[in-house]
Amino acid sequence: MCEINLDEFLRANESEIRWQVESLVLQRITQAIGRENLGKVTLSFQGSVLDDLAMSIEGPEDLKAKVEEAFRTR
Repeated sequence: MCEINLDEFLRANESEIRWQVESLVLQRITQAIGRENLGKVTLSFQGSVLDDLAMSIEGPEDLKAKVEEAFRTR
């Protein structure tokens, strides 16, 4: 049986994991506000996907509320 140290694996693949996380976030946001509204919001990611990744969103309040709701309900 092969063992993998998860911490080492995650650190070695952090950029690929971050890309996957950001892709999933974009997909969820597109579903929440529609592709036509993507240019009206700005997402910012801070931190590391391995430790404490945080996302903030700037834009019209109605769109921000839809995004926040999408992440609370799923």
